[in-house]
Amino acid sequence: MRRALRAVTILLGVASLLYAGAVALLWAEKRRFLFVPSADLRPPGDYGLRGFSAESLTTSDGVRLTLWSHAARAGHATVVFFHGNGGNLANRSALFEPLAAQGFGVLAVSYRGYGTSAGSPSEAGLYEDARTVMTYAQARLGLRQGQIVLLGESLGSGVATKMATEFKVAAVVLEAPYTSIADVAGRRFPWVPVDLLLADRFDSIDRIAAIGAPLLIFHGARDDLIPVGLGQKLFDAAREPKRLVIYPDAGHVDFDSDAVVQTMIEFLRANGIATAS
Repeated sequence: MRRALRAVTILLGVASLLYAGAVALLWAEKRRFLFVPSADLRPPGDYGLRGFSAESLTTSDGVRLTLWSHAARAGHATVVFFHGNGGNLANRSALFEPLAAQGFGVLAVSYRGYGTSAGSPSEAGLYEDARTVMTYAQARLGLRQGQIVLLGESLGSGVATKMATEFKVAAVVLEAPYTSIADVAGRRFPWVPVDLLLADRFDSIDRIAAIGAPLLIFHGARDDLIPVGLGQKLFDAAREPKRLVIYPDAGHVDFDSDAVVQTMIEFLRANGIATAS
């Protein structure tokens, strides 16, 4: 009996050490799990984007950012785009092309630490990057409230949601959004006390009801990274006018870009936002 108890005690001790080690690793590498940037970013023309230019912006905390821009045609809104956690702007060229082809202006910022932008990513840092672009759109380009549409993809949906509480915009479009990073991480690592470990939370659920602009959400029913239930919960908490589009065969942000743009146009027109043909 004593030997059995000793063996159980040893096994429990080893399991505890392994668990503590795994939690410590997640704590040490928490931002590497959330932010997965790629530094390989060339000019937009190298990705077949015509009429786009690469510009440099500097944030209030001195970080140099890369911005891709395309001017809107007369009578069209400008889409300010906030990308997801992986890769960089190059991975989103398939969306930028149909937006520009339909006359939308595009402002797409490369977050700090992504592509050719300096610095290291963090929640506070991404918000500052987004504020820099919004200030550029309003102060430098002279865009008014009714000419700006925020588009946030995955992680960027939290950035767009935050900006929509700080700036008046015509509409907000979210692709595969979440309620909070804690909710996403809790589903992936149910054995970890994520609330204690997370430094970057992106609590969209606490902000969504404060957004007064029309809201359009896209989500894939087969999204195994950010479950569609989280997008539904965020949608339910939002104010009208709003629309939720669920693609039954789509996973995580693998939507047909042309279909997304056409749905955006329909939604914006229905809400009186500039999308002249």
